[in-house]
Amino acid sequence: MDSEEAQPLVVNPELSGASSAADGALLEYLSEVGAVRNVEPGVRPDGVRGVFATRDLGAEEVACWVPKEVVLDPDSCDSTLLEIIQDEVKEMEQFDEVEARVYTRMIGLAAGFRLEKSRGRSSRFFKYIEALPSPPLTVNTFTDAERKAFKLMHGSDLRAMYSSLVDISFRCVTSRRAEALWKAQPVPTQTDMEETFFFCSFADVAHAHDSLV
Repeated sequence: MDSEEAQPLVVNPELSGASSAADGALLEYLSEVGAVRNVEPGVRPDGVRGVFATRDLGAEEVACWVPKEVVLDPDSCDSTLLEIIQDEVKEMEQFDEVEARVYTRMIGLAAGFRLEKSRGRSSRFFKYIEALPSPPLTVNTFTDAERKAFKLMHGSDLRAMYSSLVDISFRCVTSRRAEALWKAQPVPTQTDMEETFFFCSFADVAHAHDSLV
C-alpha cells in the first residue's frame, strides 16, 4: 500500500473510552488496585476493539501495568484444578517435557477461566470477565470448507492439531476430583471448553513459551 493510501489508526470518538458499564467498572477497579493506566479501551473506525494511548508516551514510559495478583493467567488457576490438569497431561506420553509444561499452562488458562466465570461475583476476576468481548470467530467455528481453505493457506488444521488438548481440558473440568469446584453451577460442556480454549489459550502461548526460557 502506498504511504498516501495508508489510513491512521484513530479511535472512533463515539466509541472511545469506557464503551460499556462493564468497561467502566473494570477501569474503576484497576484504579483501586493501583494499576498504572495511560490507555483506554476503544474501537477503531473499522470496528476492531483495542486499547489506545490517552496521551503521547515516552520511549520508556509505561502504557499499562496491572498488579500480578489481579491478572487472570495460568498461574491464577485454582490449585485443585491445576493438580488435575498436571496429572492428566503427565499421562499423555506423547508430550515431551517442554510440550507438557506449555500445554499445562494453556489448559490451565482455559479451564481456570471457565471456573472463575462460573463463580460470578464471588470471583476476584469478575469485573475483568464481565468486560471481555464475545469470543471471536476462531478456527473452531469455521465450516468444513473454511477449514480446508485455511489448511491450504497455512499448511495446518489448528482445530485438529489441538483437539487432544481440548479433550484433556474437558476431562479435567468433568473429573470427579473437580466436582466440588463447580458447586451448583453447570459443568462446562465439550463445546464450552473448545470455545474457551481457542478464545483464551492462544492469547497466552507467547507467555507460556517465555516462561520456559
